[in-house]
Amino acid sequence: MKVSSLTPRFALLLWSLVALSDVHATALGATLTPLDPVMVEGSRSVSHATAARIIFVNQSGAAVDIYWIAYDGKRMLYRANLAAGAFWQAGTFLTHPWLVVASGTGGTIARGTGVPLAGFEALTPDGDTALITGTRGTGVPPVHAQDAPPIVTGFTRNYVSDVNSIRALVKAFADARNARDGNAAAALYSEDGEWLSEDGHPVRGRPLLASLWGSVTGQVQRTISSIDFPSDNLAVVRVETQYDDSRGRHLEAFVFVKNDGKWSIRVHQSIP
Repeated sequence: MKVSSLTPRFALLLWSLVALSDVHATALGATLTPLDPVMVEGSRSVSHATAARIIFVNQSGAAVDIYWIAYDGKRMLYRANLAAGAFWQAGTFLTHPWLVVASGTGGTIARGTGVPLAGFEALTPDGDTALITGTRGTGVPPVHAQDAPPIVTGFTRNYVSDVNSIRALVKAFADARNARDGNAAAALYSEDGEWLSEDGHPVRGRPLLASLWGSVTGQVQRTISSIDFPSDNLAVVRVETQYDDSRGRHLEAFVFVKNDGKWSIRVHQSIP
């Protein structure tokens, strides 16, 4: 019987049994980048045309639960309490996302429960490796041409595209800031964009912003912690910053606006 002739859910179950029967199999494929778990929960499985395998290796130091994100976007628990130091091989298909949640944190099949650590999606049919480190994943899930609109809250109608655009914009800002390229950083703001210091002091307009970001010191790592869409053309983004000097860790908030299909920074504030 060909896998492609089966119903999607039964095909996944059958392929999981085939993969698990060879627990000593060696991963020959890619080492997967841990994906942002929030974005993974906004996606769904698409196709069961190409079988694949993922070998989950738990390096997090604590037990984890592993969920498949089904065709309707809902969680399905496939492996509970994978112990620290253990591995588990799952049969899957290309375009199928998986979610890792810390065991014992209230995780259920209900979306948004528990403490999510990372998502993964097979890139090759050769047996990919998913290293679970306990560090929250930040990778962006791939966008598949067959994707239906993802299951999300809020008003945005093009969630995946908007999230990808905003993530790329935050990264571009972080790179320009660390390179002290003030003009490149300022170009990411709207014409009336502004930065607010922790005490509320504003720097408004691209020329002053270029001067500001061209004269900073040190290096800063920026990690997005949340993206909210109050409306289709407005996004509020919370970012964690880690300086490489005594300034340490801080928080920031960005307000992005979209005009003519393009996102830009309208307000950027350091949070005390």
